[in-house]
Amino acid sequence: MFKKLKKLIFLVCLLVVILAMAYSALAAELDTGLEPVAATGLSVADPRVIIANIIRIALGFLGIVAVVLIIYGGWVWMTANGEEEKIQKAKKVLTGAVIGLVICLSAFALASFILSRLIAATGGEGTAGGTGSGAGTGASGYAFSITSTRPVDQTTGAVRNVVIKTFFNKALGDQVNQTVLAANFKVEKIANINPATKAETALATPQLIVGLAEITDGRLVINFKDSDNCGDEKGTLNCLPAWSKFKVTVNGYSGIVSVGNQSLSCSLGSACEFVFSTGDLLDTKPPTAGLVPAQICQDDGSLKADANTVMGWGRDDLGIAALRFTQKKDGQASEQTALVVPGSGQTYQSYSYKYNTTGLAAGDKYSFGLYAYDQANQTASGNFTTVIKPGHCCNGLKDGNETEIDCGGDCLACLGGACHKAEPNQCGTGSANCDNNLCSTFFCDCQSGACRCGTKPIIFNVSPDGGFCSNDKNKFCAVDADCGAGGVCDTDTPNGAAGNFVSITGRYFGDTAGKVLFSDNKVAALASSVNASCSGAWSDSQIIAVVPAGANTGSLKVQDKNNNFDTTNDDRGPQVKDFLVNNLKRPGVCSVNPDSG
Repeated sequence: MFKKLKKLIFLVCLLVVILAMAYSALAAELDTGLEPVAATGLSVADPRVIIANIIRIALGFLGIVAVVLIIYGGWVWMTANGEEEKIQKAKKVLTGAVIGLVICLSAFALASFILSRLIAATGGEGTAGGTGSGAGTGASGYAFSITSTRPVDQTTGAVRNVVIKTFFNKALGDQVNQTVLAANFKVEKIANINPATKAETALATPQLIVGLAEITDGRLVINFKDSDNCGDEKGTLNCLPAWSKFKVTVNGYSGIVSVGNQSLSCSLGSACEFVFSTGDLLDTKPPTAGLVPAQICQDDGSLKADANTVMGWGRDDLGIAALRFTQKKDGQASEQTALVVPGSGQTYQSYSYKYNTTGLAAGDKYSFGLYAYDQANQTASGNFTTVIKPGHCCNGLKDGNETEIDCGGDCLACLGGACHKAEPNQCGTGSANCDNNLCSTFFCDCQSGACRCGTKPIIFNVSPDGGFCSNDKNKFCAVDADCGAGGVCDTDTPNGAAGNFVSITGRYFGDTAGKVLFSDNKVAALASSVNASCSGAWSDSQIIAVVPAGANTGSLKVQDKNNNFDTTNDDRGPQVKDFLVNNLKRPGVCSVNPDSG
């Protein structure tokens, strides 16, 4: 019987570990389906967390069984009274139970590691160009944990005036104050780095860094900055020592708790401890940022999937550390943090966020904002102000008193509709009486002396980008090593050779083709002019153009049929890096048939 029980324990533990591994692979698909379930009033606990808890409970139960068997085996031995048969039976029971317990403990550790790494990697962190509806604000079923850090673990060459950030999936409790932070958030210098060889020399005793830790961004982030000045001619503040390695430790066992008094989970594989190193650079130039607006409607249960979705972006010469979305009702003293997205570390990052408007009332006036932070926590922002519209204005149907689908009547004005702030409808000096925020297209144009809603292109992105060496723009690369000594593989500069296809994405390009102009006003042909199969080369949200012969490096311009335009280097939309002309010939794809299957 005990042989069978031992085999059963082993097989169950093995099965649980296999399921944990399979679960970690399958869980790459992150649509947990919680949003529609929430509307029914059912539980919104993350199924990944539920599965993790089931696995841990199963392993814990098997561990208890093994301990009980150990106790039983000991009892049999103690009561054997020297009988050899009972002693041998007790030995078998103890041996099998100990082996089973070791297997269970090993399986529990392995499963915990796999699951904690999975949840830490996928538990709400935002991504460049992604969409979200609550990243960084975990549901009540989640363990309280650190979702991300900046710098990320093992970063090298961070700027000296970097502000260390830890991002949490739940808001920190009010009892977490400066005294608690001082005792539980520690930054230490652990090694010196040779600038020439990059070799590390560990310190015999770690050196504690004196600085200020503070809670920010809706109590979802802890920032830490050094107290020392940088010693440069600009008087830059808050610098870590140059060419040094640091360890950051967040103590999750004494005082760091969430709203609801959950202790911080620092299980195996968590981000409660991470290391990074500095070079000798300083970040002194602030980022730029913007928010592409949208009609915002009260959520009455009828909204289309992409309703209330805005696109925020930030750009910085040394990399974005975080994006923060906010909202503020007219008359409120302060704005509320709706979402915090950890930075990608790239020089440009965008994020599409769907505001939750369930508790907002139609007719109320709100301001929606976006803040971008660079590595030194310098800030740029963008915002728009609008009146919350009824749900029928965002359901994709022509209903209510609308004149077109989701515009007119109670909704924002349709194309050609009036968009003046005050009567009479006259543009005024510098079109001061025209208000973009009154239009569903968010562009109010002065036409024949009156304010009318029109369209004006917004460029979001130009591709392909990156893939060439900083020390040779005509050399292809995938990683820095491809570029040789002193070279870095570019990751975000749009580039290509004459004759290559270039994709431009955005909004309000119009359904009728206009023009794409390179920096020297050279007009680019559309892909359809060189390949008859590229019939959809111009649409309202995407253009596929051909790099013209003789084009020079510089900004791009998209001009619609009404001569309204956007350039990649103005402040209407995201500021995209100048297009670099090189000799890298790339294959161009303009369509796929079939487009699914």
